Amino acid sequence: MKFHNFHRGCCGYNPTRSDGSEWAHVVSLPDGSSVYADTAEEALEEIIEGYAGPRELPQAQAAAAALRLRTRHAEQVALEVQEAAIAAARRGGVLRPDDVDDEGLLSILRLPKTSPLSLSDPDRPGEPLPWQAPVPLVLVATAYAPHDPTPAVTGDVVWLDPSSAQSYLASLGAARYVDYWTDPSTEPGAS
Repeated sequence: MKFHNFHRGCCGYNPTRSDGSEWAHVVSLPDGSSVYADTAEEALEEIIEGYAGPRELPQAQAAAAALRLRTRHAEQVALEVQEAAIAAARRGGVLRPDDVDDEGLLSILRLPKTSPLSLSDPDRPGEPLPWQAPVPLVLVATAYAPHDPTPAVTGDVVWLDPSSAQSYLASLGAARYVDYWTDPSTEPGAS
């Protein structure tokens, strides 16, 4: 069960379930509305278009389809969050418009989030380098180990992790794409 509050901002209304208990997941969306849901999957139905559709499929197919939808959404959100980080760096004077020296960094930051990025030390082949730039790098976790053979980039990286509904909501919150609160002990059936 879920409830979507379409009021923008704090209206002093904190909905509860019909039995008076708290919701397990609360998400404040970019449009200013809030979602109160029993499960992470229900919350994502309000964030990812078509996310409820895979429930109609057999369990294994539904899980694979849901992962594809989360991953596709994560790739889009990663680009948005990356551009927001670039804009913040420009406002802070870290990146300067039309500065030739910044173009190389911007080209890396704007690489497609669907392809894994491998940073290695040319003096020590095979040894990964941490991301150490004035702008954090935004990546999708399923393009890296343990989901893919490419080792995960270390350093100042913002990870979006669509590997599960719960990890994806948590990473959307950590990336400040949404505000997210959870108390899994309040999920129906939790003991």
